[in-house]
Amino acid sequence: MADIQAMGRPLRTNAAIIVGICYGKQIVDLDDEYIRLAQLSVEGIIQTKAPGTFWMDYFPLLKHVPAWIPGATGRRLSEYYSPIIHTMRDQPFYAAKDDVVGCYFPPQSLADLTYDCLNSSMASQNPQ
Repeated sequence: MADIQAMGRPLRTNAAIIVGICYGKQIVDLDDEYIRLAQLSVEGIIQTKAPGTFWMDYFPLLKHVPAWIPGATGRRLSEYYSPIIHTMRDQPFYAAKDDVVGCYFPPQSLADLTYDCLNSSMASQNPQ
């Protein structure tokens, strides 16, 4: 956990750049909701995907054991972080989708760049 906190600022800055490029959302503050979701998701992935940490790694049958049984820490962590990871995946996508439907394209968003790329490739295929 200390490693995650130590790399917090560079991780947040990289997440802000990625969200800005992919979804066209301008990140003003590094405490933005998308950045917070990205950091929580990375924490969850780091905690749940460390090899050999949980009994489930050695006995795959244990993934069917209920989370309330003692020793099912991996299952509890995955149930805690799963909605956060799905929210991080879906929320920016649906916000960008709503912007496209509403015909709002921030400058140099992925939709804008894709549109420009498609127009230039069609123009090169059909010279007039």
